[in-house]
Amino acid sequence: LVDIVLEFTISDKRDWKSVARVGEFETCLVASLDVQNHILLGASLGGHFELAALAVKQGATALDAALGEACKGGYVPIVDLLIANGACDWDNGLMGACAGNHTELIWRMDQYGASWDYGLIGGCMAGSENLVQLALSKGAINVDTGLAEACREGQYAIAKLMLELGATKLDTALYTACSSGKLGLVHLLLSRGAKQLNMALYAACEKGDRDVV
Repeated sequence: LVDIVLEFTISDKRDWKSVARVGEFETCLVASLDVQNHILLGASLGGHFELAALAVKQGATALDAALGEACKGGYVPIVDLLIANGACDWDNGLMGACAGNHTELIWRMDQYGASWDYGLIGGCMAGSENLVQLALSKGAINVDTGLAEACREGQYAIAKLMLELGATKLDTALYTACSSGKLGLVHLLLSRGAKQLNMALYAACEKGDRDVV
């Protein structure tokens, strides 16, 4: 079983959800710290409480990263587990909760003191104008990162909103849009004055996206 987990987490670099599916046996956790952390992250992402608890029991340390994954999936019992064992990256938790649009966890991370700039990023990832407006009302100002994340996720309306709110890092957003193959966003950014075409072209060619090229 350790060999199977190693195959999923190190050799093949497959999705962390795969780790959760093979990890129902406690013996698989008798492995390196790196493997245990991968198991914890995969279990948190996939909502597998027992496996996450076993990884924590065996000494996994990636609690803060796992908190973001669990919040994104809306897995409250895993969030509780991680916090009880020392997770305290509320910013990452808020970003994940907003990306997954999980109201209970959003307000919980807010109560813990999370920065709403991370909530803005999560709202942009989710394509939720309501969450974006909430983040802005809470004092979020990092519209440039919001623009980049909106471009990464193909959220045209949110990207346009970030531009209207004053986002200026158009070239970074253009590179991200080209990397993600988002042709509509490429047109939008070019129309707003993005100029660094060489790196954007590199990104589009690397992806093999002839339409963007």
